[in-house]
Formats: sequence, structure tokens, C-alpha cells
Amino acid sequence: MWSQALQHLADGCWHSLTSAASRLHVSPENLRAALRQFMDLGAPVQCDPYRGVRFVQPVTPLRHLGGRFPVPVRELFMTDSTNTRALYALGAGLARRKAWVAEFQTLGRGRAQRRWHQGLGCGVSVSLAFPASDGVSLEALSLRVGLALAAAVQRLGVRGAGLKWPNDLLCQEKGQGKKLGGILIEARRAGVVVGIGVNHLRLRHQASAITQPITSLQELLGARCPARSRVLREILRAVLRELKDVSATWRTRFARFDVLKGQTIRVIEAENNAWCGVAEGVDAQGCLRVSTAQGIRVCRAGEVSVRLSESVQE
Repeated sequence: MWSQALQHLADGCWHSLTSAASRLHVSPENLRAALRQFMDLGAPVQCDPYRGVRFVQPVTPLRHLGGRFPVPVRELFMTDSTNTRALYALGAGLARRKAWVAEFQTLGRGRAQRRWHQGLGCGVSVSLAFPASDGVSLEALSLRVGLALAAAVQRLGVRGAGLKWPNDLLCQEKGQGKKLGGILIEARRAGVVVGIGVNHLRLRHQASAITQPITSLQELLGARCPARSRVLREILRAVLRELKDVSATWRTRFARFDVLKGQTIRVIEAENNAWCGVAEGVDAQGCLRVSTAQGIRVCRAGEVSVRLSESVQE
């Protein structure tokens, strides 16, 4: 029903419930129930007893339109987590790299088991699985994928992209860094999964649950915002291109996007033990270097959480 609704209703115009149901070959009651479900999941659908129904934002199909992709893509309407699907496939003996995308994740997650909030049809959530035989290096993998993601959105027309160690894609909007996307790397003996989420439309669903400033491709690009199929294709191409590059230039390139460099930051370790210092870039392994009164301290991505110091934010 979702794909058919996009095909017939996502033009932004009002459609009467009766005519829309007829075009979709369902009863008005079934269409009303489906639209209610879509709205509960955060889809930008608007219903009016007099005017009918419409999509208030230009939702586009994830992959049916827009040509070929560089890897096989499994498209799901709803799943618990695309990363979980990809990890299951690796555990079951996946032999070749493959991607999973979903319109909605009931248990989408980010780093440190945080929830990843994204309304139905409002973003691009993709997980790319690499079997161990692919030989993907785990060294600084999150940062290298971040570089690929920054390159992809730049090709789509985004300006002011930046990377916040270890896994956030930010963009400057009205002088403030806002989160546009995120990365989750999960490694197992059978291989590694690269999970990526990018906001395509302005998030309405569960926006109150998000505690940091966010933005979307729609807000940044306006009428130039590309279809999600193109966003997905650019992301996959950029990631594969970056991981194929075995040179050590990533560190120099990361420095150009590093939004923490030179900033006073607050590092939160296990059991909420916190300390402050000045971010000094990353080392060859992708660890964050922080200058403190006692000297340089090195932070590993899986062990700490980093925030700009409150004194800096103010």
C-alpha cells in the first residue's frame, strides 16, 4: 500500500478519499486505516474531512526510481533495524556485500544503543554488509565512512558539511552545526556492517525525543532536494569508493571536515566520569586526541561520548 500511495498521492495535491481509494483499488475504509498507520509512523500525510488527503512533503520512493545501484539492495517497508538484518545475513553466511534499506525502523539505533528517530518516508536508512572475505579494514572505519558521507552530500549540493568525531555528519545552518546524518559500525567475526542514516525531509515524528539540533536535505536544498533513490545511490557509491582507497590520505581529508578541532570539549567516560580539554584532531588509528593540563589524552570511539563544552556553546 505504501508504494502505491506514493505513486498516486505524493504530488502534494489534495485527493478525495473516494477517488484515491478507487485509484489504489481498495475500499475507502482500508485506505483510511492505512493512512492512519502511515501518520502514526511519522509519514507527512494530512487528512481533511472536506478536502481529502495529501502528502504535505514530497516523499519519493527509496529505490524503485533512479537507476542502478553499485551493490544488491534489499528494500523493506518496516523492520526492527537494517543493521540487525545485515548482521543476521552475515551470521547466516552472506558471501557478497549487500545493502538493506527500510522505510521505517521500529528499533533503529545509533552509537551506544541510542535510538535513531526517523519518520516514515522522511529519510534514508541503509546498512551495508561486508563479509570478512571482503577484507574491509576496521581502522578508522567510522571516520572514513564519514568522509564518504560528506562527499556524497556535497555532490548533492550541500554546503558547509562537517564531521563530528566519531560518527556524526553535521551541517552549518544559520551559524549552528546541526545533525544531518549518523553512522553506526558493527563488526563481527563474519564481517562488518556499515549503518548510515540521513535526514531527507524535515522530521516531524518524535521530534520532541531528539535532544540536539537537526536538519535535513530538504531544509538545506529546498527545491533542489534530490529524490531519495539518488541520495541512496550517491551514498553507496561514495562508501565503496572510500573503502577501496587504501592510501593514508583519509587523516588529512578528515582534518578539513573536523568540527571539533581546536574546540573545548567535554569527554564523558563510563559511569559518567567527565573531563574537559581541547580537541587536537585524530591519530593514525582514528582515535581523538585531546589536550589537557596533564598532557595529551587519547579517546577511543567505543569508550567515550564527546560534547562541546557548555561554556563554548553559550
